[in-house]
Formats: sequence, C-alpha cells, structure tokens
Amino acid sequence: LILNSNDATDTIMFVANNGYEIDTALFEISITAPQIVNLGIDTTLCLGDTLVIDAGQAENLYDWGNGYVLNDTLMVVYASGIYSVSVMNSSNCISDDEILINFISAPSINLGADTLLCVGDTMLIDAGEVGNLYDWGSGYVLGDTLLEVYSSGTYLVSVMNSDNCISGDEIAISFISAPSVNLGSDTTLCMGDTLFLDAGGVGTYYDWGAGYFLN
Repeated sequence: LILNSNDATDTIMFVANNGYEIDTALFEISITAPQIVNLGIDTTLCLGDTLVIDAGQAENLYDWGNGYVLNDTLMVVYASGIYSVSVMNSSNCISDDEILINFISAPSINLGADTLLCVGDTMLIDAGEVGNLYDWGSGYVLGDTLLEVYSSGTYLVSVMNSDNCISGDEIAISFISAPSVNLGSDTTLCMGDTLFLDAGGVGTYYDWGAGYFLN
C-alpha cells in the first residue's frame, strides 16, 4: 500500500477472505507532511555583525541543539560555525536543515601616530596592502594605498576587503612654519671691534656651526 506523502486524509478498505467468509473494514488514515525547513544559503559576514536565522512558522517544536522548544523559530548568530535545527510538527513529523556561517575579520589599518612637519615638507601616508578598495574621501578605488600630503588636516581612509568587510583609520598632520631669522645686513668692522649677533627668541635650538644648543 502506497500513500501520498503530502497532507491528506484517505479512507482505506481492507478485505479479508479466509476461504469461508469475507470481512471488510474501513480505516481513515491521515497523512501530515513535515514542515519544510530552509535556513538559507551558507553565508559570510564581517566580525561584529550578527545574523538572525529563521526556521519558519511557529506552532511547532524547534531544536537548535538544546532540546525541543515550542515556537523557538529564531537563532541569533555571532560566531562562525554550522548551525542546524530540527523541527517537529503536531503529528511528530520531523524535518531539519543546516547552514554554514563564517565571520571574516575586517582589514587592520594603522596610518601611524599624529605628525608634525615643517611647511614645505610632504608626507606619504600608507594604508598598507590590507584590502582591495581604498577610499580617501573621494570614493573607493582599487589598490589606492598611498596618499601624499602637503597641508595640515585630519586624513581618513576606509578600506574594504574582498568579503566587503570595512575598517578605517585617521591621522592628524600639522605643518609648522620654520622660524624667521634675521641677523641683519652684512657688516664691516675694524680689527679689535666686536659685534653681537642676535638670532632672536624664535627657536629652541641654535647652531652657530658647532652643533645645536638649547637657547
């Protein structure tokens, strides 16, 4: 006897014949198909994200690995792993499914410490070969790891890897003007005279030809 596995109610007649008499009986057979469970396709996420897995409609028993619980349709996932659920309906029919979830680290970015430079200098900021796409403020560009800096400001970069995980860093760069020094005009003196040269209080260290000295 083969019955349809879909939800249905069938009436079956059984006939018994022992050679002397015939007897019949009617049986009503109810067939309840298990709930179809679909947790979705295997998924890759970035560290720090979460995923809510939904096993479907309520009014059933759900076992995520700790025993069956009524209406426990959802699972919040924070870590990589294979997550499976077994679902039992009111007729004790069971179906199950599983999903692989993988959490990927975002790129690690370090632009370095905040920096002071002299006006006229330049600085090359390097975000490192840690991702695929780099955004210095004008949109993501493939492999754009470097930025040359000429002026004071806070410079930020956002880096996206091949798994679309994003991280960033910033650095403050200040350009300082050099001291303005004026020793006066060229001068002619007589032998035996002296002249005091004054570099002014415009700096911290002074080098008159023998190395820098404080004040």
